[in-house]
Amino acid sequence: MNKSTEYIDRLKVTYNGASDYKVAQLLDVSHTVVRYWRNGRSSMGVKAAVKCAELLGIDPKTIVLEVHQERSKSPEEKEFWSSLIAA
Repeated sequence: MNKSTEYIDRLKVTYNGASDYKVAQLLDVSHTVVRYWRNGRSSMGVKAAVKCAELLGIDPKTIVLEVHQERSKSPEEKEFWSSLIAA
């Protein structure tokens, strides 16, 4: 499961089984964007990641770093973001 989907699912639980449509409203994005995140066609941007963190009451840095790692194409980039997450 990708990180974007993981955080969508956490929002759904936090907001009493909210639908993907409701999650999209909470994050101020379209339902199509949430569907793309869920199926791996794209991942959250920084703005949505920060909003998601605020809604979940967690440190935005965590989600932003994980989303950057998720978007990375090369193993070197993934390793770079992983090192920042672990720090």
